[in-house]
Amino acid sequence: MPFRSRSAKQDPEGPATLAPAESPPKSRTSISSAPATATATGATAPSTRARDLDAAISEVLPGAPLREAVIASCGSVFVWEDVVDWMKDGGQWAAARRRTAEGMTLAAAGAAGPSADELRAEAQRFRRARRLVAGEDLLRWLAHWGISEEEWVDWLDRTLRLEAQTPPSRLTRTADEQATWVEAVCSGDLEQAAAELARALGAWAARSGGTPPPQDRRFEALREACEELERTPVPRTEIERAIATNAAGWVQVAMEWTDFGTADAAREAVAAMRDDGVSLAATAELARAECGDAVVRAEDLDARTRAIAVSAPLDSPVMVGTADDPGLVVVVRARRHPSASDADDEALASATCVEERKQAAVDRWVTWRA
Repeated sequence: MPFRSRSAKQDPEGPATLAPAESPPKSRTSISSAPATATATGATAPSTRARDLDAAISEVLPGAPLREAVIASCGSVFVWEDVVDWMKDGGQWAAARRRTAEGMTLAAAGAAGPSADELRAEAQRFRRARRLVAGEDLLRWLAHWGISEEEWVDWLDRTLRLEAQTPPSRLTRTADEQATWVEAVCSGDLEQAAAELARALGAWAARSGGTPPPQDRRFEALREACEELERTPVPRTEIERAIATNAAGWVQVAMEWTDFGTADAAREAVAAMRDDGVSLAATAELARAECGDAVVRAEDLDARTRAIAVSAPLDSPVMVGTADDPGLVVVVRARRHPSASDADDEALASATCVEERKQAAVDRWVTWRA
């Protein structure tokens, strides 16, 4: 659907450098050298200076991430290795390992993978999201996290394969610790796990007054404190406040959509629907275009689609024309504003209030060091 809202113990010296299970053509690694604003064509090979910089940083920061302080709370400092242990305790590490093995299995099966242009485009998105504008910025980032350029390109390849293909039911490849580390870092799972650990620490500190959790069951104790905070009833007044505060973003919109591929095709389709009274579904069928329907909240749409969804006349086709989907046409069928009397809205408001409690505890009891 084209609607997008805009993601065993490590050695103490850092994740070991292990050869990836499958190696992409060497020409693919050139995607790191072009500026992040470059187009998907004309990438050049990494400069000698960039390669020297990559090697120099790797020597200066061997294994730096695992020893790097992330958060401090309850008289203790937690490093990235603690975050990895938190992921292993909660199952996120196993999930990252599974995804990595699935991608490796797809690559080993011999099916066509992403094209060079698709890889470059994905690399550009990755870099823009992290503000890695210059090639040297990317190399510094990779070196800091103990990831080689080739491992990063392999990760891009696996990610695109998993997006385009059904994950295999039987794995023919296994992921080692380093490959799983690459997945956790590049996917954002490691950062998300750090945020979860911070919220659990805040919940524990709020309950205990800042005393450290028992060392022999620290993660279990932290999770229990977080669950206890989640179970605490939310007053009705807080639910009503949350709904009033988020009223614009929580509007539910029932809409149909079709991607006609290009802006010109979308323009012709909209004109035909308005002039001849043809439905969107019928027009899509004639054009052999992708079509669908959904009920979404306004906050889950990109800015342009959201503006149309909350203001366009009902039952009237409108061109959205986003950069990613220039041929997108939507028809808004209905809207519903949030209400405290609606069970779904009440549940969303309650969950929002709980998250606010967690964040308040983090703000008071947790200090970010990374």
